[in-house]
Amino acid sequence: MPDTPRVLLVDDSPHDRKMVCRELNRELGDVDFVEVTDAAEFDAVMQMPHFDLVVTDYQIRWTNGLQVLNRIRESDPNCPVLMFTATGSEEIAVTAMKAGLDDYILKEVDSIRRLGTAARTALQHARLRRRATQMEQRFFSLLEQLNVGVFRRTPDGVITEANQAAAAIFEVPPDQIPGFNLNEFLNNFTSITSPASEDRVLQGKTPRGRRVWLTVSEHPVTDPDGILWVDGLIENITARKQAQIELSELQEEAAHTDRINIIAEMGAGIAHQLAQPLQIMSSFAGVTQDHLRKGKPITNDVLQWLQNIENLAEQAGKVIRGLNEFNEHRPRHPAPTDVCDLIRSTMEMLSAYLRHRDIRIAVQVEEGLQLKVDAVQLRQVVMNLIKASVQSLSDRDSGRALSVLARQVDSGVRISVSHNGTQIPETQIKSLFNPWVSRREEHPGIGLSISARIVEAHRGRISAANTDDGVTFSIELPVAVSDAG
Repeated sequence: MPDTPRVLLVDDSPHDRKMVCRELNRELGDVDFVEVTDAAEFDAVMQMPHFDLVVTDYQIRWTNGLQVLNRIRESDPNCPVLMFTATGSEEIAVTAMKAGLDDYILKEVDSIRRLGTAARTALQHARLRRRATQMEQRFFSLLEQLNVGVFRRTPDGVITEANQAAAAIFEVPPDQIPGFNLNEFLNNFTSITSPASEDRVLQGKTPRGRRVWLTVSEHPVTDPDGILWVDGLIENITARKQAQIELSELQEEAAHTDRINIIAEMGAGIAHQLAQPLQIMSSFAGVTQDHLRKGKPITNDVLQWLQNIENLAEQAGKVIRGLNEFNEHRPRHPAPTDVCDLIRSTMEMLSAYLRHRDIRIAVQVEEGLQLKVDAVQLRQVVMNLIKASVQSLSDRDSGRALSVLARQVDSGVRISVSHNGTQIPETQIKSLFNPWVSRREEHPGIGLSISARIVEAHRGRISAANTDDGVTFSIELPVAVSDAG
């Protein structure tokens, strides 16, 4: 209620106007009255700014209370109007109330006290109506500013109202929204979420042939009359999806480049792994050729030499197949993976690389650990953690040690890579897996960043912590991982 209500008083009786002023001042305190006694004065005040309350008689020499009410409603629909009269009737009261009158009070001794209470109530209701109108206007203004479509539809899909964002998504003018059928519009879309899900992601074509991604969220509501409606939100997420696809492609390209860098850095050790069996194969082949050239019989020794050549060829072939698989450029492909086999084959691939740097290796892996992961990417993570450990171990002159541990934990499987090299400053641990963060300027931390993205894509966690004699990198992966994007 305003501190000083501004009240328009329309009554041609001076005595009754004084009575109204006295009663409203008693109830409301200080009141600013504007009194009207003829048609000219009334026409003049209709050009004035807003009134907080109007009190009018019914029978006036130059008009009547219903006409006053109608003029006020035309000028300010939210202004409360009271009719205070001695000449009205029940029929007039009903007609006035239907026209928007707030209250009807008779000029009687028993009713005069009710005038003040009615005025206070009318002012309070008017204040609430104004606030509700302001909030409604603000709400609809915000709806129109949203890029999210908001709509209400019938249970069979006919939209009754929607904001401009929804009309833009439906590709129809706003004035054609009532009666628009949402179900027919969505017939050209395919849902990539569960049909029972309230929040759906759909892909398809609009009526104009644009290929878009949409999210639709709907909730049933029942209005006060018991009518069932469905309120919904619809959003065009095509730009977001395209950005996600482009980001995924960039991440895959970065991961592929990182694998090539790993192979290049560890090339000498890998070459040694291939050279050694090839040299031994050459020796066995030479001995076998000499034996056969001399016409000697095929003995058990000759058969064993041939078997050795086959075994060594298989060994070299495994290294080459592993390199080809590791170097393959493809999207993530989770599949059941034996963690023990993956760790052991990875350490075999790195054995020469680590021995060349005089690093003592310890591997401890629980048997039977299974994960649904992309084996190539998980191997890449383990290699990057080992490479980061080797960099830290280069500061030690001797006694370099590195261990790899894999075991079952409550959250799934934990794989840890530990070393006894230089520790990480505590101020850098939290940002260690961010792109291009490293303690060494010559070794930007892109490998650790890529590892973090791979682990996160597998719904896992990656961390680093200083220990008493070095650093431990850990990754934890859930046993069951879906094919997330």
